[in-house]
Amino acid sequence: TGLAMSATAPDADGNTTVTAKRMSNNRDYGGVTAKAKRSEAGYDVEFSIPIQLAKEIQGRDWHSLQGTVVLHDVDEQDEQPAEVVWRGTGRLRDLNTGFGHFVRED
Repeated sequence: TGLAMSATAPDADGNTTVTAKRMSNNRDYGGVTAKAKRSEAGYDVEFSIPIQLAKEIQGRDWHSLQGTVVLHDVDEQDEQPAEVVWRGTGRLRDLNTGFGHFVRED
């Protein structure tokens, strides 16, 4: 029922490419946007996810979302990326524990 999203580092014009797919069927999920910018420490990335996703899964009175971020870091074009996981474990594709939990506040 989840959503797999990815965003690229900004290109020469400052544009970020984003993809979002439903994990249950691998279909594109529209309306997700992202913006990445270079910072002194690397990159800052911000995603915007339509609230409709939470409503589709939990109903109109949805209460929270869980998520983790996996940074795929490469220094050379053809090398295997290193994965840096925020809020989760190396088993994140098999087990959804330890994720960040975002609770709705009215």
